[in-house]
Amino acid sequence: MKLEHFIEEIIRNNKIKTQTELVQHLEKSGVSVTQSNLSRVLKKVHAVKVTDGDNTYYIIQEQPLAAEGWIRNLVSSIEENGCNIVIKTYMAGAPIVCKFVDEHEMDEILGAMAGMDLVIIVPRDIEKIKELREKLKTILM
Repeated sequence: MKLEHFIEEIIRNNKIKTQTELVQHLEKSGVSVTQSNLSRVLKKVHAVKVTDGDNTYYIIQEQPLAAEGWIRNLVSSIEENGCNIVIKTYMAGAPIVCKFVDEHEMDEILGAMAGMDLVIIVPRDIEKIKELREKLKTILM
């Protein structure tokens, strides 16, 4: 069985909170994996973290994310301060929005980081930050 199938099966049948916990489940099945390989596979199988009350855990997103109404409904505002762009989301929406932005692989973005309700976008060129903010607004709002 492929590593992707092992990981999908473990995530579907358990509330996996961390990558370390996932590695422990894999090792119980006799599968060893490096952290970098695990991160790559999690992205490939569309694993995202969600919050259910006080618990945060991985789920498998059945389809690659698309900017359909439900994603647009997660975003409450997009602002910039001349250095970074802040995307505010409703609770637990930031990891999903961040993954969506990452999947679009926009050259204008150097990196993106998510909390529970906030995504920080670091632009590649701050002189083009306003254009990037407007592009994100078009895609996400």
